[in-house]
Amino acid sequence: MTHHTRHLGWLTLAVALLCRPATLAGQDGPTLIRQAISAADDDFDTDRAAVLLRRGLNPSIGPVDALWARGVTYLAQILSDGGQEALMTVWIRWALRQMPDLQPDPSLIVSSVADAFETARAATVPGAGDAVTTAAWAWPAGDPGSAPGRLNVRPPPVAIPLNILVVGQGLVTPGQSLSLSPGTYEIQVSAPGYASASVAREVLPGITTNLTFTLQPAVVAVEGVLAEGVRDGVLRAVASVTSVRFGAEAPRCGAGAFVGRNGLLLTTYQAIRGAESFGIRLGNRTIGDDVTVAAYDVQRDIAILKAPLIRSDSLTLATEITDDQYAWGFGFDDCASASDQRLRVATWTNRPRGMLQLRDSLPNAIMGSPIIDQHGAVAGLWTGGLTAIPAPAVADLVDQARQNVAAQRLQTAQQVADATRHRFGTVAIASGATGLVTARITTREAWQWASLDTTTVVPFVFAGPSGRYRLELLVNGQVRRDMEFTVRPGVADRLRVDPDQEVAAPGQIAIAPQKGGGFPWIIAVLGAAGAGAAGFLLFGSGGGGDTGDRLGSITISVPNR
Repeated sequence: MTHHTRHLGWLTLAVALLCRPATLAGQDGPTLIRQAISAADDDFDTDRAAVLLRRGLNPSIGPVDALWARGVTYLAQILSDGGQEALMTVWIRWALRQMPDLQPDPSLIVSSVADAFETARAATVPGAGDAVTTAAWAWPAGDPGSAPGRLNVRPPPVAIPLNILVVGQGLVTPGQSLSLSPGTYEIQVSAPGYASASVAREVLPGITTNLTFTLQPAVVAVEGVLAEGVRDGVLRAVASVTSVRFGAEAPRCGAGAFVGRNGLLLTTYQAIRGAESFGIRLGNRTIGDDVTVAAYDVQRDIAILKAPLIRSDSLTLATEITDDQYAWGFGFDDCASASDQRLRVATWTNRPRGMLQLRDSLPNAIMGSPIIDQHGAVAGLWTGGLTAIPAPAVADLVDQARQNVAAQRLQTAQQVADATRHRFGTVAIASGATGLVTARITTREAWQWASLDTTTVVPFVFAGPSGRYRLELLVNGQVRRDMEFTVRPGVADRLRVDPDQEVAAPGQIAIAPQKGGGFPWIIAVLGAAGAGAAGFLLFGSGGGGDTGDRLGSITISVPNR
């Protein structure tokens, strides 16, 4: 080899080394993170620091250690300073799944970022689905930036027909990938003969997340027997629901089941109808201000509450219900301790909606009691007697609830009660008549329900949703007054009704506050001319005025197990 040839060889090698994008000095994770920290602390160049951190946090080019955790902390604070809290949350959640014991240095972050770490920690508690899920990431050659990422599902180690649903996004087949905005996504995986799994994973900006699922064979079910492990899982995922309406002396008890890791509780609309606020009680801890309604359907009698919780376990909805199959109804004898009873489903009438007809009664059931199939999936919700709402028929509303959560389209209890006109008010009814005085009240509005109709001895307090009601005053069994009165939402009114000399056509009782002074409410009777004197003296307002801040409560009690 000549001197000239040797010179060209060394030159070619030098050029190749300079151009090669491999992880040479300055390209490995720890070096990139150190350069990012220097750029932020010494040069005050947070934009460059963010670029270096997005590259250096790649787990495949460096260890997940204390320096890596420090890099996560710096990136979180930089994103917060830039007003990118949602993106910050995605990175923090992703990092905590790689390093659950990560503790950010409090001297590097503000209190809101520290709170974000704790909230994310609660949201990334491993569940049963994590045990069968493996994740890996493909970083781009340069800065990932803030572009959409990709979610790719790899074929399973054993060739089985996986059904994969990215909630709110659609179905995915193994080997297929989806382009997704940065965020946390729930993935549900199932296959015939295998135990289903549900897992949440983050999609990072500009980065491909590769998931592999290794489902476990399902436990062989014994006909008519609910496996102990299945029962234990159900008991952890069912909840009692208590509601307090305006003017109620005691709370009403209902039930539901958690159907998502993000705290979605499936119950009946009747279980929460007319309630003015929600809350959750977990052991000695009570959460009351942030429980909302994610979706509801009055006609289908379904409500889905959103609790500010991340569940490590939840129930799926059954996809098939067969005539005469076994099921188990879960009720709450004292609105706190759950118990179950086996039953049979007679049939599902008027598919695909309709109702489940049960062969057996449920002595311990309450409104919304979950009915569970042999595999631990929700088959229905008990509505009374021998009927239940089929859970497969409400899957679309559960999907809508998930979309509403993602879009923050949530409603408070009072907003729902006002929108449906089911917010309660009360009217205390009295009379100066002698003898046996009773009042017969019947509904007048389309949004009211028949069970509100009542006949009872006067005096008494009537409580019901807003709107008009017919009142017939009976003295010794004879109708002596026939009229209408109005219940106002969130208001306690009082009404004195005395008999007329003759029965007139029903007139409208309009209840309105007296302006000024401390005079009692006045009830104006708008009846037919010649109906006789119709002045009714109200004896006190029961609070009166603006009652917009007078709230009842709903409490969801999850039994400890």
